[in-house]
Amino acid sequence: MSDPGFARLQARLQARHGERLTPVQWNRLVGVVSLEAFLARARETALVGWLEGVDPRGDVHHLEERMRLAWIRHVDRVAGWTPEAWREAVRWWAVLPDLAVAAWRARRAGPDHPWFGRLEGLERLKMPADVADPFAWWIERWRGRWPDAGADPRTWHTLTRLARQVRATLMAGETDGNNDWIGAPSRALLEREFRKQALRPGAVFIHLGLAALEMMRLRGELCRRALFVHGEAA
Repeated sequence: MSDPGFARLQARLQARHGERLTPVQWNRLVGVVSLEAFLARARETALVGWLEGVDPRGDVHHLEERMRLAWIRHVDRVAGWTPEAWREAVRWWAVLPDLAVAAWRARRAGPDHPWFGRLEGLERLKMPADVADPFAWWIERWRGRWPDAGADPRTWHTLTRLARQVRATLMAGETDGNNDWIGAPSRALLEREFRKQALRPGAVFIHLGLAALEMMRLRGELCRRALFVHGEAA
């Protein structure tokens, strides 16, 4: 059953999805060689929302930090659109990109890399050192943030499966021959489910999954140029 409280949210999500770059637009963008030129071109597209504060002179740590902050901003913005009962469940997605870092940090002794102190998601996680499966721990706390009315087993199964797809993509570091992130199968699945979940709580989490794939593809393009193109003639 659809939730009337999600009607206004659905309109905003549909508008956001309509702004996403097409494959042709992505292909034109990835043909730009230098980081500075890539950023200038990307800022003329709907990707501009991910690029606040990104400096073309920055190193990979700078790019990672800016992408994580952009993700947190986007999740918080979507949470603000969402009916109040679901906002904490939505905000919990802000920490997902830092789950692997938190797990690594929790198991080691000694000082952190200075970069870790700039990862806001780590502070939100507060994951204990004895967690054996960080993602299972995250999932359990995600469900704990759902209102009772959202605890439909079928919806929960669908969204957990989709969250696993997104998490696998967020933790991956490979691309295929078309310069596309390996999340392509996840993206097709998410787009089908987005239509099925219209006007339901699931739509907001599927939107976040699709937004995560977009952000990760952009992150990959930025980091590749920072690592391999700096200092070369564009």
